[in-house]
Amino acid sequence: MLNMLVIKGSYFPLIVVTVLYAKVGLLTTRFRKVLHQLLVLVPLLVALAQAPNPILRNLIALLPVILIAMDITLSMFSWHEYRSRFSHGFALSMLETSRREVTGMLGIYRRYILTFVLTVAAIFTAVNTTPVLPGRVGYLPSVFLAIVLLVHTVQALLHQQRKNSISSPLQRIVSELPFSNLNPFLQAHRDKSMIARVSRKIPEYDLSVKETGIDTYVVVIGESARPANMSIYGYYRPTTLFAESEQDNMLLFTQAISGSPVTATAVPLALTAATVKDMAVSHYSDNIINIANQGGFKTHWYSAQGMYGDYSNAITGIAMNAHHQEWVKEGYDDALLPLLDNALQGPGKKLIVLHLYGSHPPANQRYPESERYFHDNHPDDEYDNSIRFTDKLLGQIVDRLQGSRTSLLYFSDHGLERGSGKNKGWQHGGVKPLREAFQVPMFIWYSPLLTTGQEEKGKITSVYSTVNNYALITHWLGVAQESETAKPVKELARENENSQVIDTTAQVYRWTDLEVSR
Repeated sequence: MLNMLVIKGSYFPLIVVTVLYAKVGLLTTRFRKVLHQLLVLVPLLVALAQAPNPILRNLIALLPVILIAMDITLSMFSWHEYRSRFSHGFALSMLETSRREVTGMLGIYRRYILTFVLTVAAIFTAVNTTPVLPGRVGYLPSVFLAIVLLVHTVQALLHQQRKNSISSPLQRIVSELPFSNLNPFLQAHRDKSMIARVSRKIPEYDLSVKETGIDTYVVVIGESARPANMSIYGYYRPTTLFAESEQDNMLLFTQAISGSPVTATAVPLALTAATVKDMAVSHYSDNIINIANQGGFKTHWYSAQGMYGDYSNAITGIAMNAHHQEWVKEGYDDALLPLLDNALQGPGKKLIVLHLYGSHPPANQRYPESERYFHDNHPDDEYDNSIRFTDKLLGQIVDRLQGSRTSLLYFSDHGLERGSGKNKGWQHGGVKPLREAFQVPMFIWYSPLLTTGQEEKGKITSVYSTVNNYALITHWLGVAQESETAKPVKELARENENSQVIDTTAQVYRWTDLEVSR
């Protein structure tokens, strides 16, 4: 058998494997990405073929061969069964599948087991038949491979440092390798780990709760909403008719800013004890859900956003300790209304969090065709329609709250800035964003039934950072920790023009130091 593995002198098996990988990869992956992966695959197989000892050669080749064969098999499976690329959802399902389910699936998908076995055989054949290069030339494939891997590693680390510190550099490197389908499994592991870290560590609070006269509190977290595109803030288009009609019943923040230009960090900064200067994940467990739970509230979290991924997993960890949680996977933000209706039933104090998809780019996918109000070929038609749809949804929520002792807090996670170059649309802020990437709408609405005199209405005209929302929501609920006393919202919202923010590399800036425009 060993002699069969030592037959040398043909590049044909190597060419077959290369063509197979390219054809399967191009089903779901861009040409440029497949080319990068081939620049690793080919020198890797040729380098392995240079090992003179067949036993050592095949032992060294075992792991990369299995990973490459698995990559090809998973790509074929996801494409032929679902016409999609292998994704995080598939990986998570596989990791959470029971042994009995695995046994059943192996019977159903046995053709892919055969595909995997044949692919392993083909790759091993390529490793053991590719000719040995003469002299020092034999080192060239290994040198080339090392240079390519070094370039990918440096690029990933520079991206982490200069553009985005949220995503994993390891996953950026793996995406350039011929076993990139390993990435969904790495992401699933990161998600499960992050969710567990945030949700399992529950602080013990020493709380005092005062009566506020409010029975139900609703927090609506918007997405990518710009106050500059909202008529309640002076925009010329009628995008927020509901909010304007209820302005007498609300406390409106006219200069609210987020702590970060992306959801992954902006929402935890707003809902937990984390601060711009101390973003340690350990602080995420100290959040409004755990406080409300220990304060005697029935807590609910309903989201139209994703549950997993680097931009969602920490938020999911916060949500997991709510007594009731659900993530809506289909429809628009108004799909959360039936869940809200159920949550409003029953007695007792409640905290209900609704996390919207709002105006996240592309904005034209955030509202149904029936809500396409603006169609003037204006660059902001689609974005303004998404803002108007969110405003209509807020009106539908308030309609459900009008006849009860309720209050609603709405704020967007972050803003957007105008793209440069060819991209003139709205986009998330990145490295040292403009001020508009942080500017957000925010208001607290009070039901007209509330007449205790504790309702605070009017306007907060000074700069206010949503990083303070953790404290604001706590006091809004009437909850105070240890020796603190619940403070009025307006007192908590005192002027803080020296507020600090972070960009996507976690670099800290003073709000006043950011540029207004470029």
